[in-house]
Amino acid sequence: MMNDRFDSAPVVEPLSADRRQRIRTAVLEGISTGTERSSRRRTTQIAGAMAAVTVLGVGVAIGTNVLRNQQSLVPLAAAAGSMPVSAAECSPAETTDPGALEGATYLLQPPTPAALSDVWMTVDECPRATPVAAFFRADGSPEDAVLTIWSGDAQTPLGPLENFEGAERVALGSGAEDAWLVDLGWGVWVEWRTDAGSYLVTSAGLDRDTVTSVAGSYEGETSARATVLAPPGLQALSPLPSSDRDATWSAKYGNNDPTEKDGEPWVQIHVELRGAPWAAQASINPIPADGLTVPTPSRTAMRSGDNGGFRYATWTTDTGARVQVMANLPESEVRELAGRLKLVGPHDPQLDRFDLATPRTGAPAL
Repeated sequence: MMNDRFDSAPVVEPLSADRRQRIRTAVLEGISTGTERSSRRRTTQIAGAMAAVTVLGVGVAIGTNVLRNQQSLVPLAAAAGSMPVSAAECSPAETTDPGALEGATYLLQPPTPAALSDVWMTVDECPRATPVAAFFRADGSPEDAVLTIWSGDAQTPLGPLENFEGAERVALGSGAEDAWLVDLGWGVWVEWRTDAGSYLVTSAGLDRDTVTSVAGSYEGETSARATVLAPPGLQALSPLPSSDRDATWSAKYGNNDPTEKDGEPWVQIHVELRGAPWAAQASINPIPADGLTVPTPSRTAMRSGDNGGFRYATWTTDTGARVQVMANLPESEVRELAGRLKLVGPHDPQLDRFDLATPRTGAPAL
């Protein structure tokens, strides 16, 4: 059995063995206090663990559970790199909705080296914070800027902004309630609620007046139905992810249980809808001294190689989906097949004989 291989994983700074063990202990303690499956419960547990992890990195003595001890405020230094999460309740029934796979269902354009033999999907029962609007200015200078609006009952993994040092209430208008702002020095973040849910703006390189103006102008629930005032001098990032769930999609051609020595061609496509577009990730960190770098995700920038006798090609799409093609074919042919992938709808006729509405557990993976 092989393991999925993606070479575009984020680079992390090495940790000492002692610090790694302390972080691991803090996280385990933070998530071992209950078994509820809701994102809100999970967020509370992780927030406590992350607060303990933060003090290891910034040397600030705060409580290990920020959400339960309102007098222990989250230090501003902890905000950088905090990817927003969803505090919405999990809903297992929605894991059977093929619509959650929008942007993931890739198939080979004919001719194919073998017949389509199997497809399967997995969709996380718990929603994620979703970027519904993103703007950036990337001139390669310290004056660059970026802003992202997150929906899906979004909040930081360290809890609501009101728990941060220096948090202050602000008035946004447009039906916004309970709005809070935190000025991090390098960026301004704003959080508010409406009848449709809670929202979060993360930004870097922008002043508070600009950020609050954008937040106050936002109306909508998803990127397809959102209207928002663009920050002056910034351009919109498009497209954005359409799914509010982590999901995976796999399609297999040929032998359903391949080995390296198979004589017949075998191909598998594997797609992961996880993470966030580059601008959304940039908005949770200070602007680098040399400015923002705009990546150009495309199949022309794919990575390829050999993974235990099977050749692979992998790349990241504009929406942050990670795509991989693996086969028992020469690497040049795998790259050629990758160039012939086509995004189809989950109701494409080629998929009619497969039951996408019943996600399988324990499906074979590369």
